[in-house]
Amino acid sequence: MMHRLRLHIPHTALRRYCTVGSHIFIWDIESTGVSSRWDQVIEIAALHPVSGKVFDKLVKPTKARMKDGAVEVHGIQMERLEGEKVFEEVWGEYMEWVKECYQGDGKVLLLSHFAHSLDIPMVKYELERTQHVSPHPENWILADAATAIRSKAKHDAIPPASYSLKNLCSHLSIEVPPHRALDDTRALWSVLRHYYPDEAGLKALTKLYTAKKRTEAKKTGFNRGVWWTKKKAAEPQTQNFVLATTPEKQQQQQQLVLAKKRVDKEFR
Repeated sequence: MMHRLRLHIPHTALRRYCTVGSHIFIWDIESTGVSSRWDQVIEIAALHPVSGKVFDKLVKPTKARMKDGAVEVHGIQMERLEGEKVFEEVWGEYMEWVKECYQGDGKVLLLSHFAHSLDIPMVKYELERTQHVSPHPENWILADAATAIRSKAKHDAIPPASYSLKNLCSHLSIEVPPHRALDDTRALWSVLRHYYPDEAGLKALTKLYTAKKRTEAKKTGFNRGVWWTKKKAAEPQTQNFVLATTPEKQQQQQQLVLAKKRVDKEFR
């Protein structure tokens, strides 16, 4: 059954709004725990706001066991995942769904709340486990919605006490949904619509993640809430060094060591 959201926008502006926002998607995952390395994705959900179309599929983990704390949060038992498809199959279906919803040539903006803390790292390692050469098309931008919300909410007369999705919903008098991936995408879109309510708001939201100053910055890892996968940064070589014979070469080697530590910290 197809679920759709109603857009409370004047009819005269609806077509322009849908055109401007057709590249925006809201996505979320549920997992067996909170470790991006040792836990696995068990649900992928996404919302295409301007059409109201949704994607929601359970995922069968191949190695990780369900943590008791995770079951208390999302209520998904391991037995329910038997017979479901594994991550690489569901991720492939998800990519096809996004391409069907948006058939343009521009950037595709996929927003998830606090994506840098769990969603993006977990998806990244799942893709590495399955040895995906191309995680997603190069025009996709997986980004953290909290960056956009924080830039607006901090100017509220009474700013929110925290930027958790539950607290933001309470702050804006939005009904707090059950903690499932699809419910969270709808709640997040409601929050974003509050701060970016019209055509101009969607343009500002897109510009926040695609501004020239950001795309020219380092396009790998986390870049102020944006995760790029077009190219992976080449890790500086720190092994098998030849003993430096001058102070200048010693300084260069020290800089390479520090650079590798920064890359390791960012990607791992």
